[in-house]
Amino acid sequence: MPTNKTLVIGLDGATPNLIYPLARKGIFKNLQDIISAGVHGNLKSTIPPVTCPAWVSSVTGVNPGKHGIYDFLLSVDLRKKKIEYANSTKRKTKAIWNMLIDSGMNVIVLNVPVTYPPEKVNGVIVTGMLTPSLRSEFTYPKELKEDLLDLNYQIDIGETMLEKIISFKRGKIQMLKEVEALVESRLRAAQFLMMEYEWDFFMVVFVALDRIQHLFWRYIDSKHIAYNPIESNSIFPHIVRVFRRLDMGIGKLVKEAGKNTNIVIYSDHGFKPLNTFFFPNNVLRKKRFLKLSEKRLHHLSIVTQTNVQKTLINFHLDKLLQKIPVNIRRHIGKIIPPSIDFSSIFEVTPNDTKAFYIGDGFIKINRDCVEGEKEYEKIRNKIIQLFSGESIHTSIKVHLKEQIYKGPQIGSIPEIILENNESIGLSSLMPLNGTEFLDYRVDNEKPSLMWNGQHDRHGIIICKGPDFKNNKIIDADILDITPTILRTFGYTIPPYLDGRALFEALRDITWG
Repeated sequence: MPTNKTLVIGLDGATPNLIYPLARKGIFKNLQDIISAGVHGNLKSTIPPVTCPAWVSSVTGVNPGKHGIYDFLLSVDLRKKKIEYANSTKRKTKAIWNMLIDSGMNVIVLNVPVTYPPEKVNGVIVTGMLTPSLRSEFTYPKELKEDLLDLNYQIDIGETMLEKIISFKRGKIQMLKEVEALVESRLRAAQFLMMEYEWDFFMVVFVALDRIQHLFWRYIDSKHIAYNPIESNSIFPHIVRVFRRLDMGIGKLVKEAGKNTNIVIYSDHGFKPLNTFFFPNNVLRKKRFLKLSEKRLHHLSIVTQTNVQKTLINFHLDKLLQKIPVNIRRHIGKIIPPSIDFSSIFEVTPNDTKAFYIGDGFIKINRDCVEGEKEYEKIRNKIIQLFSGESIHTSIKVHLKEQIYKGPQIGSIPEIILENNESIGLSSLMPLNGTEFLDYRVDNEKPSLMWNGQHDRHGIIICKGPDFKNNKIIDADILDITPTILRTFGYTIPPYLDGRALFEALRDITWG
């Protein structure tokens, strides 16, 4: 049986067309050293390439149809304006740390999305994205929380999108400093845990790249519609500073893990420019699958995301947000409209809405408004035809859920999935003027439309160590992460896993 440890470093949003060139230029020097000594390549993410299902798929080795986490939002009630978010209790299959614990191993899991509330493990769990706040019980064991707070531990740079946008609006360079501080915080915690606890498997996720790229992609990528070389020359050096700090942290963790440790570095998805917003709900609205309330059609709305943002910034009230529980903040951010001329999905008339787009790529048929299976099938087929036609856009692909997902949880997943393959981003918002496409604008004040970088399906994978080959380029799927790591531990791969062990990346292994 093997005796090697495994250190897994997750880089949320690391994209091959940025990371690999910058590594060769020396900006990610430690990553380049690992690449040169091991294997690397592109890693195909989930459809859609969304944070929650991608990370959960990677640590379970199964698709969302089996583990049940297909998006940030798992259910939406239009009548009650109620949202159910993903959390660890909704995951229906074992994570890799559960499998290793069953074999008597010790694990440390730090900042992996959808791990709140923390599970009881042989070792440590510090929960990641969707953790309510530092006031919550976000660690196992519980007493670890005080140690991390003493280290000035941070979960994120703001707990909601609105807070991230406010940080960006207050000052771009200051926000980048906050992201750098977040990297430092994560590194301190990782080093502390590495020294204080026994471990065979250590996994830590850094979210810095994702946080930068959503708002700063137009300063990074010359293909973005709003790329300005003068502005880029001013901002990009500050972005590079964060990249170098992240790379330095990776180098420290790899060194402290020891020579006989297998290193697995991967991302949940990549990134690409967001040049144009597409509003599927306006397509559904046009074809009368969805109806807005009369109030919103007449622009009657006082509280909007835009005026809340302006008020908080102008009167320096953003710190008051911290006094509101984060679950309430997230809920408010979803149900109030972005502006007077834009509507949210919660302003539809539920009884007259037979289908709606929600989340990051999903069209849900409203069963409450459908009379029987015959009408249900008719609506589903009409929507498929509607979004398959070139009248929408040739870059938008439409899938039935059963074409992508398999497993016992598929019944809870919305019926239709939209996938974008170019620089078009999908949004659940509805411009009241009925437009279906809108180009990104630098002067846009609507928080939901300020993203200029979006997820791409191709991420990265980099591995080195006693059980990995040298100088090998591979192509992998995110489902392959868990079976590959299990194989390095000599674990027999469970037959229900959807991924495969990357034998082309592994040295000859005879155990198991």
